[in-house]
Amino acid sequence: MKTLLSTLVILLCLCSLQSRAQNDVPLNDPHAPKPKLFADLPAKMMTRITELEGLFTMEVGRSINTVISSKFHFVGIVISRSRPNENYRTVVVRSVNRQGANLTFTRTVNDLGVVKYSGRIIGLKNADAYELAMENGEYYFVKRDSYEMIAE
Repeated sequence: MKTLLSTLVILLCLCSLQSRAQNDVPLNDPHAPKPKLFADLPAKMMTRITELEGLFTMEVGRSINTVISSKFHFVGIVISRSRPNENYRTVVVRSVNRQGANLTFTRTVNDLGVVKYSGRIIGLKNADAYELAMENGEYYFVKRDSYEMIAE
């Protein structure tokens, strides 16, 4: 009888733990209400890469004011810069005019010398973000749902 009772108690505990584990809320709950940081900006903004290229020369701690598009200037402070080799550069800028947002901009060069750029403007506490995309040889910042861009 004690064995049966012990087995039932263990099964009950396991079932309780299993059901509890299934109810964990993800860190980035897509249904949690978050404010939109870029509600006043268009869904797509053409950008000049030459303007952004200048960020790679900025020292950490330096204030910047760069033109993302005619409708949006990104004002911030360089918080990180990486240049492990000539084929890879990245810079991270914390915004002061869009609180909570960071701009990450990266330049890569492959073995054939082809240059590609990637970038994001994202705030972890906001519902929207921008991602750099190339269309027809031009670069654009395209508005996205930030939940889709953040991996848990």
